[in-house]
Amino acid sequence: MLNALRIRNGYAVRGLKMFCIAANILMLTFVLALMLSIGRTRTLHNPQIIIVATSLLIELMFSLRKNALIPIQESNGSVTFAVKVHPRARKNAITGELGDELKLSLTTPPINGCANEACSDSFAKLLKVPRSSVTIASGQTSRNKIR
Repeated sequence: MLNALRIRNGYAVRGLKMFCIAANILMLTFVLALMLSIGRTRTLHNPQIIIVATSLLIELMFSLRKNALIPIQESNGSVTFAVKVHPRARKNAITGELGDELKLSLTTPPINGCANEACSDSFAKLLKVPRSSVTIASGQTSRNKIR
């Protein structure tokens, strides 16, 4: 069963992608400036710095790919995309992509629609849109949601 999330303000989703790309560029610039300021020898003796810079560069390359985002359908001023919900997690967070779905971890249990409410609330806060703008288009009782 496929679940969908529908958000009325599609500009917020596209703006979120641009924000993530800009944040990756800024963090990579900071790490590279740090590497230059401490010198080549000290940088090579601190493998954590090299690992962070490499992972930021790889993440930036993936986010700049043409189809880097999960598939998003736009219609009538709203956007719809697939979400995989992981209830009873340690914290509320977007934890990545799972195929064509966005993976969302929630602390709430999947009882009496609590996880559905938490899912909608999370996206409303993240995208800074009213709670009424976020609805579950399909998958009310499944972990896979179309929003």
